[in-house]
Amino acid sequence: MQREYLEGQIFGKWHVIRYNGCPDQKKSYYDCMCMGCGKVYKVRSDKMKDGTSTQCTACARKKSRKK
Repeated sequence: MQREYLEGQIFGKWHVIRYNGCPDQKKSYYDCMCMGCGKVYKVRSDKMKDGTSTQCTACARKKSRKK
């Protein structure tokens, strides 16, 4: 399977920094910086692209508390 080059793209609040690998030979992971808090996380590419994952859980919790 050929990987997609997502570096530099933005999905929700995720800013893709670099490719992290494909440990199970099925799903690709990328190191992404959450633009809400600035921390770097390992995120599955399919979850970013389909909108399931748009930010880190800490920022999502902060957002839900404000409502």
